[in-house]
Amino acid sequence: MGIWECLLKPGRRIKEGAQILFPQTEIIGEIVNKTQGVGATVKFTPPEKAEEVLTKVGEIPLPPYIKRKRGPT
Repeated sequence: MGIWECLLKPGRRIKEGAQILFPQTEIIGEIVNKTQGVGATVKFTPPEKAEEVLTKVGEIPLPPYIKRKRGPT
């Protein structure tokens, strides 16, 4: 629980052991290991709130030929 496979942008620059802070939340993500390309295994603390926060701040990746409007979703 609390361990997720994620796509990161910019994923190539982030290092294993790096922490991801989510503004206005108490969630911290730690890069456990890198996968191919821009993927990573991320451990979230506290794990019980990770899904709730990711639902609010996460985005579904779109192919580059589809342009996404910036702003609240």
